[in-house]
Amino acid sequence: MVVALLVAALGGAIFVMRYPVITGARPFDFDINWVAARRLVDGAPLYAAHSSRVEAISLVGPFMRNAFRSPYSSYIGAPVVALVHTPFLAPAHDDAVAIFRVVAWIGSVVAVGVAALTLPARSRLPGGLIGIGALLMSWSLASTLSMGQANELVMLAYAFALVGVARQKWPMVGIALGVASVLKLAPVFLVLYLVVRGRRSVLGWAVGSAGAVSVAAAAVGRPSDTWTWLRDVLPGASHGTLYFGNQSLTGWIGRLVSPVTELTSNWDLGSIRYVSWIFIVGCGLALWRLTRRHAVQPLELGLGMLVVLLAGPLSWDHYFVWAFVPLVVLLDPAVWRRSGIREQCAWCAGLTTAVVLLAIRPTMPSAVEVAADPLTRLYTSPSSLAVLILVVVAFRQVAVATAGARDVVSTGHEGSQRHALVPA
Repeated sequence: MVVALLVAALGGAIFVMRYPVITGARPFDFDINWVAARRLVDGAPLYAAHSSRVEAISLVGPFMRNAFRSPYSSYIGAPVVALVHTPFLAPAHDDAVAIFRVVAWIGSVVAVGVAALTLPARSRLPGGLIGIGALLMSWSLASTLSMGQANELVMLAYAFALVGVARQKWPMVGIALGVASVLKLAPVFLVLYLVVRGRRSVLGWAVGSAGAVSVAAAAVGRPSDTWTWLRDVLPGASHGTLYFGNQSLTGWIGRLVSPVTELTSNWDLGSIRYVSWIFIVGCGLALWRLTRRHAVQPLELGLGMLVVLLAGPLSWDHYFVWAFVPLVVLLDPAVWRRSGIREQCAWCAGLTTAVVLLAIRPTMPSAVEVAADPLTRLYTSPSSLAVLILVVVAFRQVAVATAGARDVVSTGHEGSQRHALVPA
């Protein structure tokens, strides 16, 4: 408990130090989504770049004249993303930004607290404090709040999905992952993985919840916008970029092997993006082989969350705030007790290193620096390395948790499975 309090205190101190940076930054992403929300309720096309830019200059200010000129400076979210920003249309712009940041901060902290409910009762408070402390010291949270991203919604969906798995409430899991999937595409892979693992009902609930919120967005705005997003926006955005802000493993590999030295521009990843598919499929197969004789547990789904975050091909630095939800699951003392002291020390070192790396702001090297020292490319992805370490630790924990356990006990009904791991 003392360690948990120290981590929480350190995280709080670092967050307070960064607070002026957060509030002093221009919330570019919020501004883009805020304009999209206005256009949604007005029935204007969401993906019309020129008219969106004109409206952005009118609503936000003249500095928006450089917005909506490229895919990554434009609104590329699904219509649902615009819908969740409509509550912030009532106040004036500056007030809306301040309220949004408070809501995002609270939502992120609550998400980590909800994830702690997957731990044994006596471990929930210290586990939650460690997770919240690590969250508060992270650069990804500072980036989320400064840019104005609604990452707390994905975090909350992930947290409730983990609780649903812990309590074998599969409708809850499906609804949570369905909502997350219309906000960001990556959670779709988690739904598919659960289907492969025999939890087919998750797919129905996920499709239902995703469809419900999509219909709501279409009812408020223009039904054709969803088709426009699927046809014109998503294919281009899913290619990924060499830009240093893309902290996915695929982006990191792209920066290492590409001859491009201008890593502050959005160069397309090209065929490198297929590495993400190889990584997801490879990790999925490895995880399936480890767990196929056991029921799905939060640790398994948490590992999946880390894998899809790391894989990309497009995972902005602020996306890595999602990692603090499954991080809490890695603190389960029941799993730690099954390992030896050396392995526990290795896990502790790995988790500490990952948290420290996630607290580092990604480096933005100039083209001159990259050309003069190619090793500079290695330093552009601290978040990638951090989550890669978490994936390794999580895989080992899954292996330890499943070793020596009997097959799952089940009556044959999806909702009646009694427990995932029965000690031999």
